[in-house]
Amino acid sequence: MFVPVPCSADSDKQYIPSRVHGFSIVRNAQNPEGVAAFLECCRYAELDEAAHQITLDQYKDDYGWTDEMLEMRETIYDLSAQNPVFDFEQGVSADLNSICDTAIRGTMNPQESKSWSQVVQENEKAIDYLIDEAMASMKEAK
Repeated sequence: MFVPVPCSADSDKQYIPSRVHGFSIVRNAQNPEGVAAFLECCRYAELDEAAHQITLDQYKDDYGWTDEMLEMRETIYDLSAQNPVFDFEQGVSADLNSICDTAIRGTMNPQESKSWSQVVQENEKAIDYLIDEAMASMKEAK
């Protein structure tokens, strides 16, 4: 079903990666009305009970989810709303995004699974370097 994510030893809460509802329309976008229409559809799918039920039915009928799994999904969404954390690695650089994605997947691969501690140890220096590089670049841009 669902597996808890390791958390820092000094953390007071269990943080769970979940979805983030946030969208932007870039300046001079070619189709801002299309983006706005898409966002309205997303909003409607969440707020309208009948539309939301279609999603839940799809989880059950197409993917074999149980009622217990759907309840856990709601619990996870509630926890993520209570303790929101946004992972900014995707907005820093392609290299950082790639390393973080690989690191996360490294703990999930059943054939070559690694412990969280091992993944952190293997990637910490590279990630720190890329963050420092991005921070220096931001300072230069000012």
